[in-house]
Amino acid sequence: MSSPLCNGHTTGTDILWAGLPMITLPLEKMATRVAGSLCLATGIGEEMVVNRLAISANCVFSLMVELFF
Repeated sequence: MSSPLCNGHTTGTDILWAGLPMITLPLEKMATRVAGSLCLATGIGEEMVVNRLAISANCVFSLMVELFF
């Protein structure tokens, strides 16, 4: 999950390059939208880009359950 105020630039690219999911919440400033652009560039980004913090928590929980159980 990328941090909302200054999210995944190089680290986000590394995460996606490794084939891992990255949940991101884009806000108004450009620095908060980079991870969303990276996710959308993968072709499956719509599942990783959320529009509310509560939804991002649910996405992270769902991924954890899927990966570990």
